[in-house]
Amino acid sequence: MDKYPHRLGIGLIPSPDEIKAIYGLSQDLTQSQDLSFFLQPGISIPHLTLFQGKFSDESAVIKALSSIDLSSFTPQQIIKGISVWAQKIVFLDCLKSQDLADLHTQVFKVLFPLCEGTSADPQNFQGITEGQQKAFEATGYPFSREEYLPHFTLAHLSNPQIGSPPETLSHSKVLSEVHFTKLVVYRVGDLGACLDFAYEKSII
Repeated sequence: MDKYPHRLGIGLIPSPDEIKAIYGLSQDLTQSQDLSFFLQPGISIPHLTLFQGKFSDESAVIKALSSIDLSSFTPQQIIKGISVWAQKIVFLDCLKSQDLADLHTQVFKVLFPLCEGTSADPQNFQGITEGQQKAFEATGYPFSREEYLPHFTLAHLSNPQIGSPPETLSHSKVLSEVHFTKLVVYRVGDLGACLDFAYEKSII
């Protein structure tokens, strides 16, 4: 029996209009790219992950989040653009602002001691940085602590993409900013999908 049966992520959810726009952006990629996965309703809810892992007790994770201080977090954040990470995963990147990095640090410090330290979503990543690989091995999450990389996952390419993103990705229409409305605990599906919420807290 698995001692850590709960695959959970802690993340930020944007406004309903921006959720719709992000779904639309993912759908646009299907017109120009060969994809093995793309963000769509019923498959995954658009989300920006703060941390994820395997936990023994879902209620303990929710309780631990009560200590998170959101008073200095600005819900409005800047979108940088689109990139390809690990040679196959299409990201809509968010600027790593200080308040977003601080929120990640808070969440990590509170929740990492409760988790198994292995990935909630085991995958083989290619071409990631040494720092990301070390973070993945140590915590189960490649974007922990100083490696934090805030993003929305839009899609997975069917074939690895080495080098710069294809022009059809880099020139895709993107949002200029995003407004987060909820801090959530979500249940993690395959490829890091946000299946549903175990807990949500308004941040506006």
